[in-house]
Amino acid sequence: DKLMAKRLDNAVYVACEERARYYAERIARTESARAWFDGFLAKHGQDPDVIGYRWTLGSRHPRFDVCDFHAHVDFYGMGSGVYPKDSLPPLPAHPHCLCSLLPVYAGETLQGKKFDPQAGESYLNKAPLASRQALLGVKGEESWRLGWEGWTELAQRRGWQEHVNPLGRLKATDFSLRQ
Repeated sequence: DKLMAKRLDNAVYVACEERARYYAERIARTESARAWFDGFLAKHGQDPDVIGYRWTLGSRHPRFDVCDFHAHVDFYGMGSGVYPKDSLPPLPAHPHCLCSLLPVYAGETLQGKKFDPQAGESYLNKAPLASRQALLGVKGEESWRLGWEGWTELAQRRGWQEHVNPLGRLKATDFSLRQ
C-alpha cells in the first residue's frame, strides 16, 4: 500500500509540474509574439511607404486554424493575406500563435478597399470540410452550409475577431539612444 501511495503521489506531482510547465510555455510563447508585434508596429507603423501588412504563417504551423484564414483570404482586394495598415486581425491570433507580418509597400499591390465579407464566404465555399469545421465548429459548419447563420457570427463564437486599427504599445522613439 505504501508503494502504491508513493507511486500515486509521484504521478500526481509529475502531472501538476507538466501542466504548470505547459501553461508557462504557452504564456511565454504568446507574449513573445505580442512583443514582436509591438516592435513590428513601432518600426513600420509610421512608415508612409508601407500601405499594409501580409499575414505570414509560422514555419511550425501544425494544422488549419484561424491563422490560415487570415493568411489566405483576400478581404480588401490587396491580395491573399494582405491587410491595410488600419484594418488588421489581432496578432497573436490565439495562444501559441507564431505567425508574423511582412510590410507591404506602395506599388506592390493596390490600396485597400472596404472589408468584403464575401471574400470569406468564397474561401469557405472552396475549403475542405475539415478546414471549415476547424474554423466554424462541426455544428457551425453545418449551420453555415444550410444558410442558417453567416460565417462571421459563427467564427466570432470560436475566437475570430474583427479587424482593427492596431495600436502598438511602443513607438519608434522608444528605441533611440538617450544621452
